[in-house]
Amino acid sequence: MAEFHPAVTPFRPAAPAHKVDDFDENDAAAARVEAERPPLREGLPPGYRMRADAHYVDQVVGRSHGEAVQVIPIGKIDGPYPSSGTGLEQLVRSVARHGILQPLIVRRKAGRYDLIAGARRLAAATAAGLTEVPCLVRTADDAACRELADAANVRVAGTAPVEAARVQPATAQAFPALMEHLGSISACLHLFAERDRPMRERVAFGLIRAEVHRAAWLAQALAVLHGRPTPARSPVDVRAAVRRVASAMEPERQLSGVDIDIRLGAPASVLGDETLITVAVAGLIIAVQALVEHAGGSRVRVSVDGNGPGTARIEVAPDGVVLPAAASAALLDPGWHERPGGAAAGTAVAAAQRIATLLGGRLYLGGKEFLSVVLEL
Repeated sequence: MAEFHPAVTPFRPAAPAHKVDDFDENDAAAARVEAERPPLREGLPPGYRMRADAHYVDQVVGRSHGEAVQVIPIGKIDGPYPSSGTGLEQLVRSVARHGILQPLIVRRKAGRYDLIAGARRLAAATAAGLTEVPCLVRTADDAACRELADAANVRVAGTAPVEAARVQPATAQAFPALMEHLGSISACLHLFAERDRPMRERVAFGLIRAEVHRAAWLAQALAVLHGRPTPARSPVDVRAAVRRVASAMEPERQLSGVDIDIRLGAPASVLGDETLITVAVAGLIIAVQALVEHAGGSRVRVSVDGNGPGTARIEVAPDGVVLPAAASAALLDPGWHERPGGAAAGTAVAAAQRIATLLGGRLYLGGKEFLSVVLEL
């Protein structure tokens, strides 16, 4: 990809004047190098250039915060690998062409490294024939590792890359690239937010992370609606999947002031597609949250229960808020033009309805005292 350099010429001291007979071949070569050197971007620290290439994220991580990216042999990294047939083909091609754009996160253990985040990238790097990968090495206990994995994977956080949703060829090529960019932004924001920051900066980071998660979810919901996704059939712990969705939506929850109350009942494990399930759950939370976000002290209650072996019931409801009759009647109507939350909330409902059909489940209105939306699988 060609480098992008804004038309800004930084100040450089004027070179000493040369007489014609003093300007030898070395001077000419130096002049050519100087002329070809890309201009520095004003406002960035020394040594930085605003470049549209794979190394800009590494520069930010490695220089700005003193946390260097280390290149580690793949044979020294232990961690879970996605099984074959999990839609890695496009990622493998990307890694073979461009390398790993976003460092993996690992921790040292007994002379080797445990993988915290980046299982798909590691599997793709192995399949592409790479022998080593860029990594951030952390010192963390098991609990901290789980938090790091959730933060680094906020682009999925309940949603995996969108390759599985097979849309039109041109669009299918754009979605994985979009998800990769959003994932890189999210991981970098997590690194920045770890440092002590003033309140204003923490709010700004939270806002960006919330927008990144919302954009990643919306891309996947649109892929479900406009493509022909082929659902996977693998065991899914629905309770764990819902917890991951809620964790990924934490920055948005903090900004909106609407709490998400997770209530877990009997174990609920189904044979289905975790990506589609989490897209549906995130969408229902977004749609219900939009209904109550202007009501002080409101919450969104998400209840998960198993109705028996291989089944799950997910209920999303406004907690303690009585909705107008018009809102209750139109909640599952994707064409409701006055819907709070606008097009995003309408897309959420439409995607959840399609996913319920794809997975052989159903989506319906429930609740007695308060309206709720129920997804049964």
